[in-house]
Amino acid sequence: MHEQAKNAALQNQSQQQLEAVHEALQAIENGTYGRCAVCGEPIPYERLEIVPETTLCIKHARAEEATAEMRRPVEEDEMEGTLEEKEVFDQADTWETVSEHGTSETPSDRPDEEENDSDGANEDPPSQKR
Repeated sequence: MHEQAKNAALQNQSQQQLEAVHEALQAIENGTYGRCAVCGEPIPYERLEIVPETTLCIKHARAEEATAEMRRPVEEDEMEGTLEEKEVFDQADTWETVSEHGTSETPSDRPDEEENDSDGANEDPPSQKR
């Protein structure tokens, strides 16, 4: 499900980018490229160099972004707090949690360590008298 949502978001972003390029091409054909579509002021060359598909000056682009941000789903505000507070559960945390329930490690898993069984099974057998 996560991959589908990600793919849909990427598709939407690509579609918006393509529409912006078409608008910029239309502005070139109309002879209005490089001028803000809202106020008609010239768009600085540096901005056009960085964002060639723009048809808005920085002032109106920011206003449009703010408006678009207000149209975001309300649920995102709620999700944002939980994502920021979430701790990363890494490999060390996983081992710590799992090892609390015991391990299958036995003395045979550690041949270099001295065996200390309390049942005496590893002690040498008593010598036999004849």
